[in-house]
Order: sequence, then C-alpha cells, then structure tokens
Amino acid sequence: MYGCEMGNHFHGLLENTKQECEESYAFNVVKYLAKIVDYVCQKHPEAIFDFDITEGGRCAGLSFLSSGKFFAVNNGPYYQDYDIQIEDGKWTNIFVTPGPSRTWICRKVLEYDRWIPSVLFLTHYLPDDDSTSQMLNLASLILGQNGIWGDLLSVSVEGVKLFGDILGSYKHIREDITEAYPKVTGEPGETFEVHEKINTANGCGVIALFANLPGTYTYKVKQKTNEKVMIYGDVTVEFCEDDIVITATYSKANVVIVFFGV
Repeated sequence: MYGCEMGNHFHGLLENTKQECEESYAFNVVKYLAKIVDYVCQKHPEAIFDFDITEGGRCAGLSFLSSGKFFAVNNGPYYQDYDIQIEDGKWTNIFVTPGPSRTWICRKVLEYDRWIPSVLFLTHYLPDDDSTSQMLNLASLILGQNGIWGDLLSVSVEGVKLFGDILGSYKHIREDITEAYPKVTGEPGETFEVHEKINTANGCGVIALFANLPGTYTYKVKQKTNEKVMIYGDVTVEFCEDDIVITATYSKANVVIVFFGV
C-alpha cells in the first residue's frame, strides 16, 4: 500500500510532505484498482482480473465491491483444530480436503451477509465424491458464494447428476436467496447449524440444515414461506396452523436442503 511518496503522481502535490503523499497513495489504492477494472471491462467485458490482497502491506477495502468480488480463501488454519488425518511428510491443504471441516471455514464468510450480499464473496466449494461431501458443499454453495473448484472431470456420473439436480432447483430462486436477510441458528462446526434465507416478499428461498452428529432434529421456520417445496435429504416439512416445522434425520455428519418456491 505504501509504494510511492512522490508529489507528482496523482496522490499529492509537490508542496506536500513525503509522508502525506505516501498516505494519500495508500488511501487511494483500492479506488484506483477499481478504476482499472472498470476501464478495461468497459472495452472488454469478458476480462477477468485477479488482485491478490492477502499479504501484509496490501490493500483491502469495501469500495472494490462496486467493481468485483472478494474471493474468500484462507490456506493457513491449524490442522489440530480439525478432525483430519495427515500422513507424515505429506503436503496437504484444508482447502482440498473433502468433508465437513472445509465447509465450516468457508461458511464463516457468510457472517458478512448481514451487511454485504453473499454473492460478492466468491468461495469455491469442492465437487468431489462421495455424495455426503457433495451435499455439504452444495448446501454451502447455494447460500450465495456460488463457487465450484476442483477436478470436475473426475466427478462420478451420479455426482454430476446430483449437482445438476440441486443447482437446477437453486437457479429458479437464486435471486430470492440473494435478496433474503440471513437468519442463522448455530455456528459452523456446532452440532446443529441452520441457515434460513427466505425472501419476505414472496416466501421463496432455501433453508439448509447442517448436523455434525447423528440424530433427528426439529427446526421451526422463523418466517412465512411459499408452500411449494423441494427437498433433498431425509427431511419432512409440516405446514401447521401457525408454524412451519422441519424434521430432519441424520445417520452421520450431513445436511438437508429445503427449497421453497421451486
């Protein structure tokens, strides 16, 4: 961020001190990154920019979201905090490890969804078999981060069909999910974690119910929904007189998805 202290490079005047010019440069870096993107994309709309802002001394700022997305990645969690077996001397990375723990980390980004639309935080989820891992990644993806990353050609025929079915349903109401204010019960990694994203204007949206221990769990929906339902997983939806009750059963760490309005 502090790459220039000259007074004749559009971030100060010759009469400004070097410190003033340098601080002006740092303050304006994000704005000029956005200007670069906007200028080029006006002429070449298909262009893709990748600005790495993660290391020390680099810039970050919400103003860039007017021109693009944040690709949310963290490669440095402590493995001892997660239930992952690692062979001695083998390089690995939690972002290429199938299973629930990876999605816990990725879903933490959704905490920003109260203030910033989740679609502005691209996060790549894994498509790898088996179906349980795929369900965990799909249910996380449709909450708004919309990214798939991995060896797509190695996914089984059954896995491709699963992705096609769920994403096909999701695309009918994705704008409603983006519009909806998040109502979240629990935290990623807790026994039961529920994300309710229902558009109050029409009752369309999704509820994703994650469990990390086997059992049967009941959830009372917090707002009125569209009565047209599409479910994925061992789950029932009851429309009672005043309440909507979802009951889900899990044989292991997994997730169920309930779409409304599909």
